[in-house]
Amino acid sequence: MNTISRFVCAALLAVPMAASAASAQRITLAGMKGSFGEVALLTTDPLEKQKVEWKATGKGNYDEFFERAALMDAGMVVSQAFTEALTTNLKGYARSFAAEKATDEAVKEIVGDTPPEKLSDEQSVALLALKKKQDKLNGEETTFVAKSLLSAAVVGSFLAKVPDDSKALAQTGAGLVQSVPSDFKGLQAVKAPIVTASLREAGSHLQDASTRAPEIAKGLARLVEALKSLQ
Repeated sequence: MNTISRFVCAALLAVPMAASAASAQRITLAGMKGSFGEVALLTTDPLEKQKVEWKATGKGNYDEFFERAALMDAGMVVSQAFTEALTTNLKGYARSFAAEKATDEAVKEIVGDTPPEKLSDEQSVALLALKKKQDKLNGEETTFVAKSLLSAAVVGSFLAKVPDDSKALAQTGAGLVQSVPSDFKGLQAVKAPIVTASLREAGSHLQDASTRAPEIAKGLARLVEALKSLQ
């Protein structure tokens, strides 16, 4: 089970005074701000499998940064999970139709020698487009298309903002790294190395999000265009 942590728990536990001031803040799908809690197709919370959390430092500007960075991490986890669930559902409906109409020449032309479990996104969309053309899309599939497009709009909006938002947030984190020595002095000096390491880890995650978000968005956009053709 993966955990993305913004403040190293093990290190804090080794420092009683610091540990007493730190509290883990777990991010869940239901608790996320905005509309992410309304994303369809996710039968379970992907943040249960890949935990995202941040731990308070007791200093507002640092805590705000760590929370925002964790929320961006969580958004990336949800976006990836939604895109995968959308692809899985799309292929599932296509496989069912292909199996039902295995002797249909039009279906054979699309599927060819491809095993059902190996259908590509393009083949899956073509199969469902054929089913729509034959006026065979059922209520469940129509609902799937409608809900998927609404959720894709939410996820797509988030992904579109990630490159700029992550860059701005990374700059904030870099500034905080420089401020750690002056902000954590005296009895709080024991926290300084941990906070610095966590800030740098957050910066690495933000850079990764900036790279991955456009890739996920590109794949999602292709799926959205395909779904629109099924309306």
